[in-house]
Amino acid sequence: MSFVSAIGTDWSCNEAGGTVICDQASLAVGDANPIVINVMAPSTAGDITNQAVVSAVTVESNNSNNSVSEVTTINPQPQPPTTEQLTLTADPSQFSESAGANASTATVTRTGDTSNAVTVNLTSSKPLEVTVPATVTLPAGSQSVTFEIAAIDDTVIDGTQTVILTATAAGYTDGTVTLSVTDNEGSGPALTPSIIRFSTKAYKALENNGIAKITVTRAGNNVGEITVDYATSDDTAQAGQDYQAASGTLLWRAGEQGEKTFSVEIVDNAILDGDKRLKLSLGNLIGANASLAVDTATLMIIDDERPQPGTAQFANTTVEVSESAQTVTLTVNRVGGSDGELVVNYATTAGTATAGRDYVQTRGKLTWISGDSTEKTVTVAITDDTEIEGHELFTVSLFDETSSESLDTTATVFISDNDIVVELQPCPSRGLIDFTCNAQGETLTNVTVAQGVSLANAVLEGLISNKGWVSNSTVQPGAELIGGIISGYMTNKGTLKDFDFRGALVEGGTLSGDITNNSQIGGSFKDVHLAANTRISGGQLQGIIRSDVNDAPARLENLQVKDNSYLSGVVISNTVRFGKAVTLSNVRLAQSVSLVDVILEGQITGDAKAPARLENVIVKENSQLAGVVIGKGVQLGDKVVLSEGVRFSSSQWIPTQMELINLLPALPSMDCDELIMPVKQSDLSADVLEPSVGLLAAINGLADLTDNNWVITQEADCGTLQLTIDTLRFAVQPLSVTSTNRSAALEVLERQSVRFVTDTGIVVLAHPAVQAPSLLQASLAEFDLPEVIVLENGNLKIPAPDGNWFSARADWVSFISEEPGMETGLSFEENSHVTGVVLAYTVFTDNQENLRQQFFYPAPAMPESLYSAAQQVVIERYGLVSFELEGQSYRGVLDYLVTTGTPASPGNLLQVEPFSDINGDGKEDWLLIYPDGHRQILFQS
Repeated sequence: MSFVSAIGTDWSCNEAGGTVICDQASLAVGDANPIVINVMAPSTAGDITNQAVVSAVTVESNNSNNSVSEVTTINPQPQPPTTEQLTLTADPSQFSESAGANASTATVTRTGDTSNAVTVNLTSSKPLEVTVPATVTLPAGSQSVTFEIAAIDDTVIDGTQTVILTATAAGYTDGTVTLSVTDNEGSGPALTPSIIRFSTKAYKALENNGIAKITVTRAGNNVGEITVDYATSDDTAQAGQDYQAASGTLLWRAGEQGEKTFSVEIVDNAILDGDKRLKLSLGNLIGANASLAVDTATLMIIDDERPQPGTAQFANTTVEVSESAQTVTLTVNRVGGSDGELVVNYATTAGTATAGRDYVQTRGKLTWISGDSTEKTVTVAITDDTEIEGHELFTVSLFDETSSESLDTTATVFISDNDIVVELQPCPSRGLIDFTCNAQGETLTNVTVAQGVSLANAVLEGLISNKGWVSNSTVQPGAELIGGIISGYMTNKGTLKDFDFRGALVEGGTLSGDITNNSQIGGSFKDVHLAANTRISGGQLQGIIRSDVNDAPARLENLQVKDNSYLSGVVISNTVRFGKAVTLSNVRLAQSVSLVDVILEGQITGDAKAPARLENVIVKENSQLAGVVIGKGVQLGDKVVLSEGVRFSSSQWIPTQMELINLLPALPSMDCDELIMPVKQSDLSADVLEPSVGLLAAINGLADLTDNNWVITQEADCGTLQLTIDTLRFAVQPLSVTSTNRSAALEVLERQSVRFVTDTGIVVLAHPAVQAPSLLQASLAEFDLPEVIVLENGNLKIPAPDGNWFSARADWVSFISEEPGMETGLSFEENSHVTGVVLAYTVFTDNQENLRQQFFYPAPAMPESLYSAAQQVVIERYGLVSFELEGQSYRGVLDYLVTTGTPASPGNLLQVEPFSDINGDGKEDWLLIYPDGHRQILFQS
């Protein structure tokens, strides 16, 4: 110990030989003067005694209290702790998942002191690939300990998996070892990625829609949760002015696929500002094994304010002029708007008057500039001859300059013969009309118009027999005009039958029989009803055209349907042409019809052998299509039903996630009454694409099959797809047909499902199939279980009389049984993975008289709920199920029996509760409670 310092008032100190002497000059009676002496302790541990002695110059009467001693304990200097090491090794470090319970031997080794036992905790980064003991103990006196690593043999084609084992213990640094677990499911492809994409690269919405729904899809695998951010940005459309900016995140939970949508609010203004476009983007994709495909798109906002150029109309549709007038002038007005330039053509057409003899053939053009609505005139020269020929007529019509279509406005010019010196006789009101006359609005009843005679401006009642020419007249309700030539403007409130039309317009009423439109001025039938078996050939239709006779609809041939018309209940031939925004409702389409830029609604039926082709067509919600080929630009509304015979010209036109299996024809000799199927058994020699070699041929063209000289066939009764390899027969049931943009592949999925992706972009999803359905159904009937229902996920549901049911799944392979004494039927054996639990199988005779055996494993009652709620879900053969839920791992064998119960509380996808040891193996079991209340036991393995 050494002196350091002394602190005190009026003291002076010196140190010599380990003794410190301090002096003070004086100290009054009763006073005290403290002093602190600081010393440094030695580096060695132990006890040190310090003694303090006081003395005075004067003699004291009592010096017994002049000294004091104190013992100080010196502790050793603290040293940093020493950390020992754990090391972990495995031999072998690479093995197959089929290696079983003793796939590898691992060794934990410690450094340093071995006098005490140490508990080591073990964890696996992928507990569904390999399992290890939760703990091992390093015994006292031992530096290492060994344990076995068990490999889990699943049925998932997941390639080689890297697993990290970790050993931890208090006071030791961690030890790790890396394992490589190879797959034994053959050369099939690994788990396909989740593909996130816009459903199309170009969305459209009307400005007055208010909201545009943007669809984003998830295809490929549904493993794990995926999120993706979306955002809008300006192009020609500006946020706040044309639309409201939108951004956010879309979420697909584990087990989910299909569509998610977000909305873009559209600003509806009253400005004629044209169509505007904005950009859409996806980004910040989060999720394992996921990728972005189409991550940019556009939304086109279609302006609903359209320019109003107006149209041209004759001021008077009937003009009478004397033969001696030399000319006739017709006034044309611009009505309905004056936006932009309006140009129309006009031309004369002969009636009973002949061009070149009674008038001069005239053609020309009328032009209005933007904002101009003044009247224009058309002048036609009249020929004054000396021939007594009676009154005659011709027409002048207006046509669109660009399309040359008639504008549905025609003026009829009556030329009065000035060579007749006798007074013009009035038209007879009844009976025979054998001379040309102008009824000037008088009513004529039950008249006959003789051959070569022209009747104009009449009101007709009763039965009118026409062998001549009737123009610019009105047919009253209940009246029927039959035969002859009809021209000019006809107002029809009755029926026109079997006639030749050469005029401008027939409006209203019913048309019947065989009708030919030979009008040279674009004559139209407007807002007419077509009687049963009516045939119209030539000319134009406009407005609302109805034929409501289902068994004998009217047939349309070689004609033009004008803009914004509506046709219902008719048969359309391949020579019918359509204007803009034409709606076809409940129509039949003749062979090889082509529909472009029209609107469809109701039941649209084409010819199955020569289907109609659709392009740039809008199909309204709740419509039903049959016998058509859907091509580029077809927009399908909500709840549109596609019936058998509908095909697509390319897989790129098929809506994402649309189910297509019902579009295929049924098998010609379908006989599968033993199973209740969710969909019909479809003939895969056909296809949903046109043209095509057929889906089955496309499947057999996949490399995995051709490289091995394997050929898949379709069984005739239940439609299963079968492949026989040596003694093994694989069979799967096609239950879904969709489209994709992925590459061609044959993919073996979890639970032995198979996905065939053809090189044409069609996906056929098939699940393990029952290979002897009649035998299975008959065997179950002996247990009072008469029904076998195939669910959409491929599982079998077998209802019991008490309301409970059994859940099973067929193994996709059957094998030739060589076990002696096997009898056909349904049998049971002990499940090798759990004691006290049985496994079902059938033995049946195949078409080559071989005895085959097929197993049926317990299946989750609601596998979709399991995938949605839990993590790391693996469903294997023999009813084995592994998963993690709320931090706890579960592994066991399911019970076949599914019982009813109270539904789970809202928001709970799946519940797991402890259950007593049902099978008597000494392990606690679990009860799975599904959202709908059904319950199923999971026997712990």
